[in-house]
Amino acid sequence: MAQLRETIAELEAILGDPVRLRAVISTELEAIRQQHAEPRRTRIIHDPGELFVEDLIEDEEIVVTLTHAGYIKRSRPTPFALRRAAPWRAGTKLKEEDLIDQVLHTTAHSHLLLFSNRARFTG
Repeated sequence: MAQLRETIAELEAILGDPVRLRAVISTELEAIRQQHAEPRRTRIIHDPGELFVEDLIEDEEIVVTLTHAGYIKRSRPTPFALRRAAPWRAGTKLKEEDLIDQVLHTTAHSHLLLFSNRARFTG
């Protein structure tokens, strides 16, 4: 019991003195480093590989809607919207005379080719 009290008093003295505490921590970390130190097995190299725009865009599920007037909208599907019969109409604000013609469920990295019979290109 006396030895336990001496240990407690010693530890409290260490905790009470910041210089002594720093020295104890430094000594213990050095002992751990020497015990577990070994040379690096992995070689780290710089890879100047190509970076594409698609690499910067998260590949997530999206919904593309096309209206009768030719407007296109990209939006995220929500779990609520996927359960509904006409899921993307609720979140799409349209002119009164415009209707949704096409709904496409795809991903952000998918390529879409859109053709028109109006002979106009807006790029």
